[in-house]
Amino acid sequence: MRPALPAVLAAALLAPLLTVLPAAAEHTEPAGSAATKEVAFAGLTATVPADWPVYDVDGVPACVSTEHSAVFLGSPSQDTCAAGLIGGAPIVHITGGDAGTDQPIAERGTYGDITVRAAGAVGTVLAVITADPDNATLADTVADSFTVNGKPVGTVTATPLPASVPAPQTLAQNPTPLAATDTVTPVPQAADPKVEPLLYTGLGFDACTAPAVETMRAWRSASPFEAIGVYVGGISRGCAQPNLTADWVAQVHAMGWRLIPIYVGRQADCAVWKTDKKTKKPLPYPHVITRSLAAAQGVEAAVDAILQMRSLGLAAGSPIYLDMESWPIAAAGGKCTDAVLEFTNAWTKRLHQAGYLSGFYSSAATGITALVEATRNRAGFLAPDAVWFARWDAKGASAWDVGTPQHLPDDLWPDMRIKQFLGGHEETWGGVTINIDSNFVNGPVTGTVIGLGPGSIGPLTYGKPMKVRLTGSGGVLPYVFGRVDGSWPAGLQMSRLGLVSGTPTSAGRESTVQVRVKDAGDPARAGLRTYSIYTTYADIPTTQTFYEPIKWLATNAITFGYGDGTYRPT
Repeated sequence: MRPALPAVLAAALLAPLLTVLPAAAEHTEPAGSAATKEVAFAGLTATVPADWPVYDVDGVPACVSTEHSAVFLGSPSQDTCAAGLIGGAPIVHITGGDAGTDQPIAERGTYGDITVRAAGAVGTVLAVITADPDNATLADTVADSFTVNGKPVGTVTATPLPASVPAPQTLAQNPTPLAATDTVTPVPQAADPKVEPLLYTGLGFDACTAPAVETMRAWRSASPFEAIGVYVGGISRGCAQPNLTADWVAQVHAMGWRLIPIYVGRQADCAVWKTDKKTKKPLPYPHVITRSLAAAQGVEAAVDAILQMRSLGLAAGSPIYLDMESWPIAAAGGKCTDAVLEFTNAWTKRLHQAGYLSGFYSSAATGITALVEATRNRAGFLAPDAVWFARWDAKGASAWDVGTPQHLPDDLWPDMRIKQFLGGHEETWGGVTINIDSNFVNGPVTGTVIGLGPGSIGPLTYGKPMKVRLTGSGGVLPYVFGRVDGSWPAGLQMSRLGLVSGTPTSAGRESTVQVRVKDAGDPARAGLRTYSIYTTYADIPTTQTFYEPIKWLATNAITFGYGDGTYRPT
């Protein structure tokens, strides 16, 4: 997820490959057919196009990417993909596992991707074949060639859909535009208790591939991050996601991680993906928005995103951020931008019908600027619920450093925004290194722990009355608040409803207090936050030149000023 993406393929992938069958297995089909070859791994044999490279990535650091068509064999010991790859080329990824002795089966996803599994070994993925919209039969042809321990794979079947989700029509199957987005039959919603979106304020990161559970555990204990962006799906998703399952989501949620679901769909048709190495000409993204079908394609993407979220156990009320990479917003007289906004409008409407929040990611200076203009001036445009903007200025203290005000005015999405302040780079925490983008989050996420806000309180001023209401998010109302550890500054108290009020009676002190918020529906979902609250002197406002040095003296117990709450710097 980045404004400009290089072509990346880990050097580790270029090692000699011993799992490709001998040259005799490569042959030319009858006239009109492409040359093919056979590959074998973990008891599975398949026929693939002859020009697809085969990479043995089992047990070594590697990147399984959809930037180029290829076959990947095994599971890497460590993901080396650069954060935010965009792709969309068809690949075959055989992860291995226990094939078992039962009849293997193959299931088709929304966009035609096929997953081969061993019946009776639930969750053991043997192979994933990503579809090619330009060659509708490719995935089926490859799937039909699979044998597991010499046994042919059964008939490809559609993945069962949740009862409340209508079967999607892909545009490859039916190029006729779908019904207008404002007349699509809403998905019936159960009469559940009021559930507030889960809001989080703090640091987050996104990585191309969802890290292993062990990595998430190491980073949770050692890193400053509490949220992670995960690529839940999309026709242009650049990396394989072997770890991303409902079980993975449940485990990392239980660790206290918040998730930021990302969906990488079709991109602007005027955007540049990369430059052709031979011709030096700019190349478009593999899958772009068709201007005449923009609304239909937006609906199609939303339906697929809903299916992916539900398959991961991420229920209604969760946000899904549409990754729309930077594009020249004035290109083609603005018609390219018109198509993106029409796509986005349909995306938001369809997500709302299923009870999900709509998010939108792009560059602050391009996509977000276009979104702001549409939100302000386009009649009938339904703005997304949250925005995620890329501005790589390395300023990660808030989500309000946006460059110039017109990129993202403060009055739009004031508490529903994420800033990506640093692009792809490596960080090591808990002894594990990941290539990540860094973000400051101040918006909706997913999780099983109640959110508690605001992120900080104060500083307070001696003798000046104050009142702050704590808020919970992500659970069932009403919430109950309570102190767990530490103490409030002298003169303050908190009610069970989260109202912190009073008049500070001790200056120069920093108090630490831990607060718990409980969910009315499930007390086990309680959230915790520790606040460090400094009370300054009556005559030392935060704007005073020496405020910071005087605070340092006080918090290090060097001097606490006078008993009347003043410091008297003169």
